[in-house]
Amino acid sequence: MERRIGRYRDETARIRGKTALTYGFAVAGGLVSIAGALIFPPVSVLGGFISLASVAVKLLPGDGLSPDARPAAMFADARRHFGWRPPAR
Repeated sequence: MERRIGRYRDETARIRGKTALTYGFAVAGGLVSIAGALIFPPVSVLGGFISLASVAVKLLPGDGLSPDARPAAMFADARRHFGWRPPAR
């Protein structure tokens, strides 16, 4: 079970990174578009390309947890909630 929990943690770290990239591209695209509208209009085109990159990140494979990691997710959450520790070896 410890191996499964380790894989679960690895998968959630990868998913968090993908989510951060998606939000980063969305914020950057909005800021560039606003800057283009207020300061230098040709920069607005760059905002469109950044928005397309945001969509491309969402299309990357590996969305969600694998079926193998789902039971580990339940046990990891229960351990965290109840303060359980793995048995000493």
